[in-house]
Amino acid sequence: MWRRSYYQDYFPADLLVRWLSYSFQHNKHLFERRELSFTLDNEVYVRYQSFESAEDIRKVLIQKLPVKIDIGAVYNYPPSSQSLVTLFTPVEREFILDIDLTDYEEVAIVNSEDEVDLCDKNWYIIAAAVEILDNALREDFGFRHILWVYSGRRGIHGWVCDERARRLSDECRDSIIEYLTVRLPPGLKEISVQGENFNTLLDDSMKQWNTLGVPFLKRSFDYLYPLFVKYIVQNPRFFTDSNHLKKYLSLLPSNYTAQIEYLIESSTADIDLWKRIEEILSEPKKSSYYGFIVCLVFHYLYPRLDANVSRHMNHLLKSPFCLHPKTQRVCVPVSVKEIWNFQPSRDAPQVSDGNLHHLGNDEKFLHAEKIMKDFIENFEREQKLETINTNEQRLLDRGDFV
Repeated sequence: MWRRSYYQDYFPADLLVRWLSYSFQHNKHLFERRELSFTLDNEVYVRYQSFESAEDIRKVLIQKLPVKIDIGAVYNYPPSSQSLVTLFTPVEREFILDIDLTDYEEVAIVNSEDEVDLCDKNWYIIAAAVEILDNALREDFGFRHILWVYSGRRGIHGWVCDERARRLSDECRDSIIEYLTVRLPPGLKEISVQGENFNTLLDDSMKQWNTLGVPFLKRSFDYLYPLFVKYIVQNPRFFTDSNHLKKYLSLLPSNYTAQIEYLIESSTADIDLWKRIEEILSEPKKSSYYGFIVCLVFHYLYPRLDANVSRHMNHLLKSPFCLHPKTQRVCVPVSVKEIWNFQPSRDAPQVSDGNLHHLGNDEKFLHAEKIMKDFIENFEREQKLETINTNEQRLLDRGDFV
């Protein structure tokens, strides 16, 4: 069976253990208390699995042949012994992020019945979200070790692995998600679902939603606006086949709606058309109507996070290098530097009987392993340096270092 062969010969269990040990000295104590869970055939779900080594993991994978592997929290006791202890509680876990194109269905410009093809054609949404979030996590929160992993189907997962991030309480995790979440004015949210007219809400909504007064959101808008023009406005479907713009135009007073609809019908150059629309909207009340542009850009491109995934320490998330149960594509790590060049159908190997023997020489699979290995080595290098500096400081404090 090809799944057995994948787990036996290709799944990098050694990298998984090394990553989740978080120690340049390869201390197994942390990993032994980490929960792994398996989804088996017929949707049988096996939780609270824990292991001591890569060999142990590989042995169980070959035996159980899970269709999916999830990673959970580190507990105060090994999860496999949780039924034997009185107090069993999570003590640390990466801060995780989940972005899925399913949450963008009403704004995706290109549709496809094939889900991986859909992800290919709308990857700009994922790439933009990754760069926005990666920047915020580094610049605004000071995190340094962030691993991004393609979900195997329609999205991407972020793992913030700094020790400070792993030890965040649920309350702190919730606060970070609140900081990263943009809530559009109520009228805009409802219009995207109901398609009704909310003319009377526009002025009040925009006055209350002073987005660009927040530095992070100002940075986000400055980054997203050129992408909005390139991928949305310059796509002919935005002004023709798509109903999204018309729904938003229904927010405007009727005289503006009529004027803009006339422009859409009479114009052939999309970029010039968009510039003219901006001019019309900003003429009478620039602060209010400019807010409409900001809302439109954020509605199409700002990251839409599954907050429940991030809020709780004990939440489970698919392991890197596991196979997505529906597509059989490998959940490969992706470098932020290469995020715009990544193409799921090309860069995430699909495992089956027919191609498994090529996987060991597959450049994309080997490249994904290198990304993972480089991430681990960078973490271990910095950890080792911090340990040396800490030890030297202790010697200095004691007067033992000359």
